[in-house]
Amino acid sequence: MINTSLNVQQKVFVIFELNADGTVLYFRDAGNGFASDLQPNPIGHNFFEITLFENAEELRHRFNNFIKGHDTVENFKTTLSVANDLLPARVMLMRVFERSNNERAQSVIVDIRSV
Repeated sequence: MINTSLNVQQKVFVIFELNADGTVLYFRDAGNGFASDLQPNPIGHNFFEITLFENAEELRHRFNNFIKGHDTVENFKTTLSVANDLLPARVMLMRVFERSNNERAQSVIVDIRSV
């Protein structure tokens, strides 16, 4: 669950690292505790199935298009539905490539900030 007592006008700043399937590899609530009480911990769960944003389908569509494309960064503004409130946000998707043992892994950083 997210902190529903949060006034959504406050700044939100969350960072996720997702694999190509949308599984959360890393999570950080770098702002004011907006999503620090997510239960269960989102790591290991599909980002689009956790209950952070009620309208996650738009993010899923953008994420899937980003994964299929070749751009290294994509920025867009959207309105997220959070606890029945609307939150104007800027989302940045960034590709991360890692090499180890001659294998190359790709993940995507999802940086979400209220505007």
